[in-house]
Amino acid sequence: MQSRAGDAPGRGARRCPGLLDTGALPRMTVATRALDRSQVAMQTPIPGLSDRLRAWGFTGAAEREFTGGGARSSNASSPAR
Repeated sequence: MQSRAGDAPGRGARRCPGLLDTGALPRMTVATRALDRSQVAMQTPIPGLSDRLRAWGFTGAAEREFTGGGARSSNASSPAR
């Protein structure tokens, strides 16, 4: 889901500690998405991670991507797991 700084998180994304605030990088477009267990496991090359996350009671994570800005920065990512 695309949003502007200050908007609510993307649908399905909950507030996650460590996730950069939408207003942290002014003038950049923000996309926030929820991540389920399988998505986190696919991004992390640890065999059996999905099963471990299930056993530990993992409920979800989120990541926020900032794009645009200017000549000095055009993309930033803020994962929270």
